[in-house]
Amino acid sequence: MSFFGRVFLVAGIFLATLLVFSCASAPVRWYLKAESPWRVAVVDKTVPHEDYREHGALFWVLRHEKVSSPQGARDWTLGQHYVGFAPTPGDPDQRGKGRDLTALDLENADLLFLADTYGVYEGDYVDPREAATALDYSARIYGGLTSEEAAIVERFADDDEGHLIAEFNTFASPTTPTARATMERLLGLRWTGWTGRFFQELSDDTEVPVWARRQYRAQYEQEWDFSGPGYLIVHEDTTLFVLREAVDVAPDGLTIHARAGGAMMEGILDGVAFGYWFDVVVANADSEVPAVFRFNLLDSGLETTRRFGVPSEFPAVVVASRAPLRAYFAGDFSDAAGNLGPHWLEGLPWFNKKLLSMWFPRAANQGAFYWGFYIPLLRNTLAAVAP
Repeated sequence: MSFFGRVFLVAGIFLATLLVFSCASAPVRWYLKAESPWRVAVVDKTVPHEDYREHGALFWVLRHEKVSSPQGARDWTLGQHYVGFAPTPGDPDQRGKGRDLTALDLENADLLFLADTYGVYEGDYVDPREAATALDYSARIYGGLTSEEAAIVERFADDDEGHLIAEFNTFASPTTPTARATMERLLGLRWTGWTGRFFQELSDDTEVPVWARRQYRAQYEQEWDFSGPGYLIVHEDTTLFVLREAVDVAPDGLTIHARAGGAMMEGILDGVAFGYWFDVVVANADSEVPAVFRFNLLDSGLETTRRFGVPSEFPAVVVASRAPLRAYFAGDFSDAAGNLGPHWLEGLPWFNKKLLSMWFPRAANQGAFYWGFYIPLLRNTLAAVAP
């Protein structure tokens, strides 16, 4: 073997040994990591099934960072340790399973995280598929942020100087107008009424809502005949339009880009695609916008968005205050349908982010979003404004 061959062999053995040692020591390093000083209260009213997906990614981060609940628990069991709706398997009624936020829930909390307040509906329980949510409007069983709850959040944030993070869906129906106004003031923004979502296949009637097809027919006097990937954008007044990939919007679609956000944006992959629900908000003049959504529009898409008054770039993260923290994530960021892996492996977020950065960071998959944007964002936020 040549000299250079021996050098490469030794280097390969060294790197392989280092990787094995790092992986083997990851559980030990996580076990020895100091506990976080945070005590976080979580609200999730959109829990129709036992996948608990609307707070799945959030709980993974809280476990990994050794954050405690207000009661001191660090296991963060998906079916516990949150306020909202708790479904019962096999119960066709599901009424009486919801619980509103109270001042007592925040008594020992440093931070309140509103993961989702949309709610649970009768249609969530009529589909024969397991854990399938309603694709059409139906009677509400439970949901929406109430005016009383908004007042409790306001006292926690203003009087007690508690930290606050909220995300989609905080403003839309069935949250009351009074509660919405309170939350807009606290979070330093205005909701435009527009929301949207990416669909991998616009012709898929098991994913695209029935109400979207019905409203499209009424608004345009023609049938919904879209196929392929694209975006449904809808206003609270039911006005809607569609952006088709490669026709109205480029293949990288809707991407998230970091702006001057200091430590909050440190180490975040720029230009990661986001592929779920989001809303269009306008930040107040005195609020920060550390990250933005950007539609990579083609000419037809630019014409369409201008006609409906939807900007091609709008806030993804809004920070009204850092001390205490008031932040809004303008997407269904914490929603995680699958398992993100063992939370007790120290270095796993760094490894997965590096692995994704070697691929194409704009890849339209939620894994790139979680490891490249959401998890570093939340870890940075918890570290930057620790109590």
